[in-house]
Amino acid sequence: SVTPVPCPAGHYCTGFVCDLATTYNFTDMGNDTVGATTSTICPLGYIADRRFNTSFQTSLADTCFPCPAGSYGAHPSRQVCTTCRAGVVCLESATSDDPTTNDTALGYPNTRSYPCPVGYYCPSGSGTPLPCPAGRHQDAVGATSALSCIACPTGTFQHLSGQANCSSCGGDATSLVTGSTVCTCTGQGRVFQATDQRCPCRQGYTESVVGGRDCARTVYSVCAEGSWRGPDGTCRTLTQWDTYCREEFCTGGFEKFDTTVGVCQCKTEDLDVVCNSTCQLANRNSIQL
Repeated sequence: SVTPVPCPAGHYCTGFVCDLATTYNFTDMGNDTVGATTSTICPLGYIADRRFNTSFQTSLADTCFPCPAGSYGAHPSRQVCTTCRAGVVCLESATSDDPTTNDTALGYPNTRSYPCPVGYYCPSGSGTPLPCPAGRHQDAVGATSALSCIACPTGTFQHLSGQANCSSCGGDATSLVTGSTVCTCTGQGRVFQATDQRCPCRQGYTESVVGGRDCARTVYSVCAEGSWRGPDGTCRTLTQWDTYCREEFCTGGFEKFDTTVGVCQCKTEDLDVVCNSTCQLANRNSIQL
């Protein structure tokens, strides 16, 4: 038979093991079991098991291991995983830290890596991109450090992290410092809404009757004897509340008007009918937005 030789580093050799010291042979061992005649190198994106004295090197599973996120594997004999360069995200088993567009041979998912997206920065060894914090933005691909995240200028804000741009405060508010996460309404008694950059009156406030930008605190007079105030400040008798709740509020059935908190109590379906115990158990940790 041919003299056995060790399986090369970074390879695995499917066949009969002749000796744990040299690990693998490529020959007949005299028991009609033929060893490997060729060796197979670990795939790109993988590192060969560095415990060569104990690894059998008989298969991909016991020889080749994916390079961890933040690195890539392209060593000629798969001996090391190389740290991913700054400005690029390398996922587990990445094959390169020089990705281009997705529709090329050097694009994700072929390389398992991609340029750091806008709104984020990626220092060397990034397995996931890091978002620029709220109050800052970053509009370029391939940012390498937090220094790339630029503070929002005055008159703008950004309440979310990982964003490419800042938003204007609009005509009813402003921000006087850079890096603002919220704007300040120009009128008193107002609250800034980041979703539409508007400044409605705070809860419990109404537009001032004298005009201007301020909202005034709403002060209600005491309800007359035998009447109760509702959420909108209106005072009604129980009969009036009964009519209001039945006809305008509780379209699916009315229970009663709660005089303690001033709200209509509507009829609801029995929970066990809508969702039995099995359903409730399955959804006990679910949150629906």
